[in-house]
Amino acid sequence: MAVIPFANANAAATQPVADLQSTLDHLVTEAEAQHVKVGVTVQDLSGTYGDAVLTAGAHDAPFKAASTIKLGLTASLMHQIDQGKLSLDTPITIQQSDLVGGSGTIQNDPTILPKAFTLSQLIELMITVSDNTATNRLIDVAGGFDAVNAYTQSIGLQDSGFHLGRKMILPHTAEQENWISSDEDAKLLTKIYQAAEAGSTTPGIISQQSAQQVIAWMRAQKVNTKFGAVVPREVLANKTGENTDVSHDTGYILVPGKEVAISVMTSFDPGEFTDWNTAFDTANTQVQQVAKAVYDYQLTDHEVAPVVPVSPSDPKGTDPAPLTPSPTDAAASPKEPGSSAAAVQQADSHTGRQTLAQTGASAIEVAAGLALLAAGGCLIGLAARKRALQR
Repeated sequence: MAVIPFANANAAATQPVADLQSTLDHLVTEAEAQHVKVGVTVQDLSGTYGDAVLTAGAHDAPFKAASTIKLGLTASLMHQIDQGKLSLDTPITIQQSDLVGGSGTIQNDPTILPKAFTLSQLIELMITVSDNTATNRLIDVAGGFDAVNAYTQSIGLQDSGFHLGRKMILPHTAEQENWISSDEDAKLLTKIYQAAEAGSTTPGIISQQSAQQVIAWMRAQKVNTKFGAVVPREVLANKTGENTDVSHDTGYILVPGKEVAISVMTSFDPGEFTDWNTAFDTANTQVQQVAKAVYDYQLTDHEVAPVVPVSPSDPKGTDPAPLTPSPTDAAASPKEPGSSAAAVQQADSHTGRQTLAQTGASAIEVAAGLALLAAGGCLIGLAARKRALQR
């Protein structure tokens, strides 16, 4: 039973998350049985769930980041815009020599290059269609790997769980890999959301305007093979990531009044499956199932445990006095044998408790009433003792 002080007696109790945690744990176990490693972190942003952070599986382990690393790059660029070093209208030229394969649309028509894009256009392409050519050019604009990593570490992200070490698609060594964990990724998501909600005068990792723009780009996500396959786009803002042995999705499920940040990372060994498509589809399914479990939970109001105010005489709330007598109260109540005053005090106390309970009085009113009854009982007892002495 939840216990809060009298001062907060009217505060709204938070909805429980134990059932959701059990569901997430079960999904991770099922995924492992299908040869998919999963890391999950869910952060309550609304307060409805008591600002809870739910984690499951390999939530603190680094995964190959694939395109989810692009959110950190985006935040670092927006920070430079806030500092006046860049502008959303800054022109950036893409050359044919900048083209790389994989996801994206710039590569579809090399004949238009060289072409000048605005910084805003390239970031939008990087987020909404995960354009690798745009990403690689933006890494240069941001100042390179070291500059981006210095920024993400400056806002509190651990390098072991959020590290930019290479450009997209280009050949690289194992030491140059991009790494991410669902825990560190969820931290970034939370910081961006807090900046968007905090107000223009409250400092965040980026300005309110910049944070709102990042979330707007995420809302316009065009890749719907993971979260977008099970969560309606009108409440979803996300950034996907995938490669030959990983499948991720990360972002926000913005059910009004129940907003959460969610990061789901998966990895797999294609050699443990009959073919690569089966492996990749299995990992995608795990990402979808986690997102659906969270979304379904948000759609339901969950029973809140009753709130018991804490009595000043019992600050821990461990032994709240009953507001109505139980059938054994009379037998258990202490009284002096043969004392009519004690009997009167006991009867008045029981009657008073019943009257207060029946009026629907608040806990504070009940406590005050019982205190007055007790004082009255003491006076009755003193009067009776005085009469006895006079006799």
